Amino acid sequence: MNKKLIETWFPVKEISRDAEIEMSYKSIPAYIKHVKELGISDKVTRDFFDPKIRNLHPWFARRPCSVARAITLASFLDANIEKNKFLEKKMVGGMILGGDFFELKGVVDFVLEKIGIAGVWYDSFEATSEDSQQEVWHPTKIAEIKVDHQEIGFLGEISPLLREKYGIESLVFAFELDFEKLEKMANEELEYEEISPFPAAIRDISVIVPQQVRTDEVLEKIQFISPLIRDVDLFDIFEEIGENKKSLSFHIYFQSKSKTLSDKELDFLQEKIIKTLEKNKGWKVRKKEE
Repeated sequence: MNKKLIETWFPVKEISRDAEIEMSYKSIPAYIKHVKELGISDKVTRDFFDPKIRNLHPWFARRPCSVARAITLASFLDANIEKNKFLEKKMVGGMILGGDFFELKGVVDFVLEKIGIAGVWYDSFEATSEDSQQEVWHPTKIAEIKVDHQEIGFLGEISPLLREKYGIESLVFAFELDFEKLEKMANEELEYEEISPFPAAIRDISVIVPQQVRTDEVLEKIQFISPLIRDVDLFDIFEEIGENKKSLSFHIYFQSKSKTLSDKELDFLQEKIIKTLEKNKGWKVRKKEE
């Protein structure tokens, strides 16, 4: 008779860490402080963290804890199974019912900022027929969450077919983040960059591009125009603008380390951005009156 996995190997370290997370609880005041910063009302906060339900961990309500699941599974699997297939990929996730994409994006930005992860941006994503993401997300309303050029998760609308399956009428938006990637990034030593004593200026710009143009293409073209462009943040996507086009809107942050930028200098930089973007075939910057 073949030996079972539990007779030869068991991931004690990983399972112990999961169990510690599942059995730990923050104080109500700590929870309230953080959710208030996210704009959740005090009443909702206190109702949600009522002592009668606070200690019913969501994992316990839905399925057995990690230790019980791991022991049961390891008792059935053969000892020669690939060990990396036994361990679950740890994800951090959340969802909002009846909200919108950018409301939840604000929550994700807040969480990542709190743990010291910078350089976050959102890229368009299209799942293939072989991709498991296709079953979960709306086919055209999903974005990859990236840090620099590394994908760390997804954010988008839950598939209408999935909502229908579970009888949910309202729109549902969700996100998921790779826990191990977050843990690694949060623990990496950050390079110190001197903070400018001069204020930053923010200008908005919207550009109409063909549907197949990726967000990172536009971001890179803007960011490399001038060293005075400190950051570029996508804040709106408007799909299906006739002729297979879409509109991408960005906040552009300008800042100098040696002086306060004048309106004239900012106008010059904005015009330079417009000219650079419109050099690309099929790209057009939207004017205020449009």
